Amino acid sequence: MSSGTCSLILLATLVVGCARAEPAAPATPRRVVLVVLDSWRADRLGALGYPRALTPRLDALVEQGLFFERAYAASSFGPQALSALWTGRLPSEGGSTGTEAVPHPTLVTLPRLFLRAGFRTALATNLAGLRARGFTRGFDELEIDSVPGRWSGALVTEKALDLVDGAEGKPLFLVVDYADAGEPHQPPAALRRKIDVPVPEEPLTLAAVRAEVGALPPDLARAPAFQDLLARYDAEVAYVDQCLGELIDGLAARGLLDGTLLVVTASHGVEFLEHGYVGSGWTLYEEVLRVPLVVCAPERLDPGRVTAPVSVAGLFASLQRMFVHGPADAELDARALFELVGERIVACPPPAGVLAELVLPELCVLRASIQGHEKLVEVLQSAVPGERVALLKSYEERLARIQRGEAQPGDPLGPASRRELYDLEHDPRETRDLATTAAGRVALIAESLARYIELARTSGLKPAETQPRADEGEPAALDELRQIGYL
Repeated sequence: MSSGTCSLILLATLVVGCARAEPAAPATPRRVVLVVLDSWRADRLGALGYPRALTPRLDALVEQGLFFERAYAASSFGPQALSALWTGRLPSEGGSTGTEAVPHPTLVTLPRLFLRAGFRTALATNLAGLRARGFTRGFDELEIDSVPGRWSGALVTEKALDLVDGAEGKPLFLVVDYADAGEPHQPPAALRRKIDVPVPEEPLTLAAVRAEVGALPPDLARAPAFQDLLARYDAEVAYVDQCLGELIDGLAARGLLDGTLLVVTASHGVEFLEHGYVGSGWTLYEEVLRVPLVVCAPERLDPGRVTAPVSVAGLFASLQRMFVHGPADAELDARALFELVGERIVACPPPAGVLAELVLPELCVLRASIQGHEKLVEVLQSAVPGERVALLKSYEERLARIQRGEAQPGDPLGPASRRELYDLEHDPRETRDLATTAAGRVALIAESLARYIELARTSGLKPAETQPRADEGEPAALDELRQIGYL
C-alpha cells in the first residue's frame, strides 16, 4: 500500500476516531512499553532513506505500525526533552527549564498516570541522569545504572525483560531508555567494522572538536577522522537497534506481544557540524529536533504513516486518553496523537503546528514553531560556535553574580533578538534563512510562539528548587552539563 493511500485511509478514520465520544470501558492493552532512544536522529532510519541499513528492527516496526514521519522532540537539551515526554508540557510551560531540568513535582507524569490506571510501573535504563527524583517518582521498580557507560544496551534489555517477568501477568507500564548512541561514541568493534570507512590511528572525539570549534579546518567534516566519528555513531545506532530487536524478541518468546502497546521514540538528535557545532543543546535545527516515533499494537491498529509534523510531547495526552477516563486538561488533551476507539487505535488529526524550545537562562534560549514545511526559530540568547567554550567558562560565575544580587537575570520569556525562517521542503538542511525576504510569513508563524509565551507567563510553572548535591567539589550546573556531554 502506498504512503498516499495510507494517508487517505488515516484521514478517513480520523473524522470518526477523534470525535472524543467517551467509549464505555474500552479494552485497553495490558502492557505499555515505551522505548526511548537517547541521541537518535530520525535521518538514520532506513525507513526514511538512510543508505547504511542500520535499523532493520525499527524499520520493520515502521511497516507494522503507525509511523510519524516528522516527529519533533520538545527540546534539543536532554533533560528538558525528557521532562516534556514525562509530562506532556514544554519546558517553560512545565517548569522544566535550566541545566537541572526535571519533571515538576506537582505534575502528573507518565508513571503516575499509569499508577492511577492500576498498572505496575517500571523503568530500565543506562542513562544515569534518569536517577533524578523528578524522573523516578511514580515507578514501582527501577533498574538504573549510576555510572555512565557501565551498562550496555544488552544489559538494559535483560533487566527490562526481568521487570516484565516480575509483573507476573499484571498490567505493566515499562519505560526502557537506551543511552548507547550518546557520547563518547565507542560502539562494538564488530559493528564498526561493517561500515566501510577507514579507522584512523587516533580516533576523533566530540570533546576535541568542541575544544577547537572556533578554529576548525573548513573541510573537517570531510576528513577521514571525522568520517570515522560519524561511522562510530552509526555503529552505535545499529547496536541500539539490535537491543530493540532483542527486547521485541523477548516479549514475543513470552507470548506477550499481543496485548502490548509498543511505542518507540527518541529524546533528541545530535549534530555533527551541520551548523558549525557538535552534540546537542545549542540549536533547534532538524538534526537535533527530528526523531523517530512509531506506535505498534498487533491487531489493534492499521499500519500507516502520518506526514504532518507532531510533537513527541503529545504522547502523554495520547496515553492519558487511552488509559485514564474522566476530565482532562483541555490544552494538553488537544495535543494527543492517537487514541483508542472501541478496541482500535487510530491517529488523531495532526495539530496546526509544533513547538519546541531550549531554555538555559543566561546561556542559550531559543524557540521554534514548525507549521507544515515552514519553520521559524526565535533566538533570545545564543552564541556562534566559536564563542561557546568561552561562554560556558563564565557561565557559573554569571549565575553566582545573579544569586548575590550583583546582576539582573535575563527574561527567558522576553522578546527575540532575531528570527530565522526555513522552508523545510526545499531546504531540509536549513542553509537558507528566508526571514528577511518573507516578513509576512514570519509575522504569521510568530503568532503561535507569542501565544505560547503568554501561556507560559500566565500559567507556566516555576522550576522547583533542586536538592543540594552530595559532592560539593563540582559546581552543580557545570557538572550536569558535563555528565550529559554538553561540555
